[in-house]
Amino acid sequence: MPSSPAAFFQAPDAALTGTTCAAIITGAGKVTAATGNIVDAQACVLQARLGLASYASAVALYNQDLAAVSSNLGVVPRSGDQTINLPKLDWQINAKHHASFLFNRLRWDSPGGVQTQATNTYGVDGFGNDFVKLDYGLARLDSVLTSTITNEVRYQYGRELNDETAQPTSAYDAQFVNGTSYQGEPPSISLQSTNGFTSGVPYYSFRPAYPDERKWQAADTVNWVRGQHNFKFGGDIVHNYDIVNSLSLAAQTPNGGYTYQYLGNFFADLAKPSGSCGSGATEYNVGALPCYSTYGQNFGQAAFDIATTDYGFFFQDNWKLTPKLVVDLGIRYDYQSVPGPYQALIQPTSTYTPLPQFSQKPSDKNNIGPRVGFAYDAFGKGTTVVRGGFGMFYGRMLNATLLGAYSSTGSPLAQIGVTFRNNQGGPSFPSILAPTFTPTALAAPNVQYFDKNFQNPQALEYDLTVQQQFGPSTVLSVSYLASLGRELPNFINTNLINTPAANNNAANGKGYTTVNYTVAGTGNCGPLACGSTYATKVYNGYANPAFQAVTDITSNINSSYNALVFELANKTNKYASFDLSYTWSHALDDNQNESTQASTNQLLDPNAPLSSQYGDSAFNVPNRFIGYATLQYPKRFSGLASTVLDGWNLNPIVQLQNGLPYSLVTSGYGSGAAILAGWDGAGAPAASSYIPEVGRNSFTLRRTEVFDARLEKQFQLHDKYTLQLFGECFNIFNHENYTSANTTGYNFGSTTLANSATTYTGPQTYTTALQYNTSFGSTTNANSNYVYSPRQVQVAAKLVF
Repeated sequence: MPSSPAAFFQAPDAALTGTTCAAIITGAGKVTAATGNIVDAQACVLQARLGLASYASAVALYNQDLAAVSSNLGVVPRSGDQTINLPKLDWQINAKHHASFLFNRLRWDSPGGVQTQATNTYGVDGFGNDFVKLDYGLARLDSVLTSTITNEVRYQYGRELNDETAQPTSAYDAQFVNGTSYQGEPPSISLQSTNGFTSGVPYYSFRPAYPDERKWQAADTVNWVRGQHNFKFGGDIVHNYDIVNSLSLAAQTPNGGYTYQYLGNFFADLAKPSGSCGSGATEYNVGALPCYSTYGQNFGQAAFDIATTDYGFFFQDNWKLTPKLVVDLGIRYDYQSVPGPYQALIQPTSTYTPLPQFSQKPSDKNNIGPRVGFAYDAFGKGTTVVRGGFGMFYGRMLNATLLGAYSSTGSPLAQIGVTFRNNQGGPSFPSILAPTFTPTALAAPNVQYFDKNFQNPQALEYDLTVQQQFGPSTVLSVSYLASLGRELPNFINTNLINTPAANNNAANGKGYTTVNYTVAGTGNCGPLACGSTYATKVYNGYANPAFQAVTDITSNINSSYNALVFELANKTNKYASFDLSYTWSHALDDNQNESTQASTNQLLDPNAPLSSQYGDSAFNVPNRFIGYATLQYPKRFSGLASTVLDGWNLNPIVQLQNGLPYSLVTSGYGSGAAILAGWDGAGAPAASSYIPEVGRNSFTLRRTEVFDARLEKQFQLHDKYTLQLFGECFNIFNHENYTSANTTGYNFGSTTLANSATTYTGPQTYTTALQYNTSFGSTTNANSNYVYSPRQVQVAAKLVF
């Protein structure tokens, strides 16, 4: 379904009121949401672009095409079939040695199941098929070496294959398959990117191995009790070998991807693929160019592999210093060994010169993590206890990030993704480019490399808890928790020219220009005042024209999380136990990401001080309450009465919290010369973009409420057999928990030049209209992720013997 159905399905008025098509096309009387039906402007321009006889003819064509594209929306049949086999063998070899063996076999087959949300902004053939094949085995040997020393040895080997394919093509999208199509599939088509949906076949439909992962792990842990000390030490080695077979590693998709900012532009390309738009394909220009905003496509090699080995060694001492005080001291060392770049992809050719940075390999060898903790029984009675701790922890470089960087060097042998604006020589809709396409200066590849100082992500965690027992079974705890993220990954486009163009005129070169954004309309103009103007630096060129984005994968993001937690628990009552907790917290960061692969640019302005990005985190949830209870009816009867009345358990749980924050973003290009979308033309992704004057993560979704319950009844069938029946209900009241909102606050309109002569190189002024999107903040999805779902009921039976 569209992200904002009301805006997407809005039809043009049958007749214009208070303006004319001529006024709209010149821009002098452009329709806005505040003064009229904004879709009228699209009908007017459709008339001019296609040379239709009248406005009424354009309205008829618009409505006809809107009805046709709407046929590609609706209910998508989805299913998920999962089979798990889990045999386990325990073997008591002798009094000192015990071995166990486990094998897990999982198969998951889900037609239409790549997208798992209840609703999503894709056409009926765009949800993708998902198949998972997982097998792993675990062997473990526990040994008592002496009366004070025990040892545990573990080894496991596993393989996981994730395979994602395209669904059958819908009748609507089948018309876009032609002789140029990739694997006989239509291109991906983003329709009215602000409020619409994506038609066609998306990027994840071409992943026969994403990944095919083989992993083994060997570990040994020794436990030694000596006096008041309990020592534990050991190490483990984890080897990961990943094969990826997907032509979707680069920034685009192999079957081509078209983006249309307005439906009217798409309808113009349907009627006249050779082109009827002006440069930039803004809402109301006319010309001889295609009408898409951007076109992107991936080329090159699809299959890559990589092997990494993680080493970890630790030592820990649990020391009972006094009868009241126990201290934990520990230290851990982690090292991740990664291979260097693919040598074949960083060799120069007659048409390709690699950057020196492509040969850099991350290697972080200083990951030493001390840990300390204590527990102090203040009065020696176990009723008042103070606990605290501190630890340094290290994450790992993701294999997906390594693969993405090593395969994105721009070499003819690598995998490349290129992007065209409508004036840069891209194909005509719905054709795509040949697999033999060679990048050009106007459509150069995006490339990535690891910074020479890249470090593994680090977390510093510490806490302090005071625990007080009241009565025989009630405990109140007050805790302070903190986590400081350090050296988190960041993606910075280093190829943007950060010097001004002479005379603020893009005709004088590729330096940045200052563009005046003026908020158009009257009445409701959103958080920016109607008529207000914002002078903004907009990037216009690349320093190295052989590439578009040159992304430095670095590690300079910091984050902080501080929380105060109150918990009241009673877990020993015969009939009921409960646990109630409230958390107040604040999370801040430098605009961190949660990506497994590098984006071309993470920051709003990659050349601005990192401190300018600091603010509330996208994970900031200030208030959270969780409560759960176990209500049980113990055995009190005998005979038939016991069968019916005994053995009941009820487990209710409630979770309440603030909604997640989000930022207001823009759609489109800030000027005709801007090289990338976004407020300053740097191309920050929607998840990290924002308008500085509005602020980052300044809006929040509505609070979430979840009430779940589980009812259990046990039947004692025999001394050795117990039958357990379960009934579980999730989101009992079917509360709408908002999981996403329309974040596009403003659309960029056409840019007006003070002097529009093509040969003019003198002082220039650029003015671009900002059109408020009245659908901003509207809910686009609810109960639609792994945490929140619509009401679900499930029943189960378990036989224990």
